[in-house]
Amino acid sequence: MGTGAGSLCQIMTETNKGAGDSIRWGIRMLATGDGTTENETQEGNEESLTRYHDTMVINELGHAHRVRNVGTIDRQRVPYDMREECYDSLKDWLADRVDTLTDRVAA
Repeated sequence: MGTGAGSLCQIMTETNKGAGDSIRWGIRMLATGDGTTENETQEGNEESLTRYHDTMVINELGHAHRVRNVGTIDRQRVPYDMREECYDSLKDWLADRVDTLTDRVAA
């Protein structure tokens, strides 16, 4: 791990920005040519660099359920802890959002 482009896992120091900021970084693809051997000349066999970029926007995402106050008839009628159910529901929601994001990035 390191901050240089040659690192196996590159640490992006720009990720220390605030909400709403965006980070843009370059991506250089590997060379795909066969190369030259023995008496072959380099002249005319060069390959152009292939570069792309990607952008990430730092933002917040939230979601909520409404649970009525303790002691209300709504909470007394159900055989489960509503706050715990809401917490579990939000964990499932977030896991689904992360899966969706992962699918979009892979596409």
